[in-house]
Amino acid sequence: MKRSVFVLFSLDELWLLQSVIRHEIAQREQWKFPPADRDLNDKVAEAIIFCEDHSEKEASLEVTQGDLYAIDYCVQASAKNAAGQLVGKPLLLKSFRARRQMEDELFLVSSTTEEPPIDWQTKFAEFNARKPRRGKP
Repeated sequence: MKRSVFVLFSLDELWLLQSVIRHEIAQREQWKFPPADRDLNDKVAEAIIFCEDHSEKEASLEVTQGDLYAIDYCVQASAKNAAGQLVGKPLLLKSFRARRQMEDELFLVSSTTEEPPIDWQTKFAEFNARKPRRGKP
């Protein structure tokens, strides 16, 4: 099961992602979470085109845990846009929050699928109430 969340990125953040998230990397098979991803690269490019074509300032991307680790690996907190504004730190904070959201959702799914604890006192009382006693009608 591939878990994902949606994250809203500004156009400046998308351009930063475009500059650091490549579509391939040498020895990709040796990485558990490679810092390059063709799908993420394509999603970023499509989001930039969307923003440019529709005069939008932000776009939402569906990202996986692997995408978020690639962002964490590639984006420097000190990265700035062409105007000198800090873009890296806000982008990383979004990715950290998205990872936390994934973990919270996983916890919610796993905690709701578990059986509730058994109330043994109630079970014994129900059993004893149904059980006919010997020698008594």
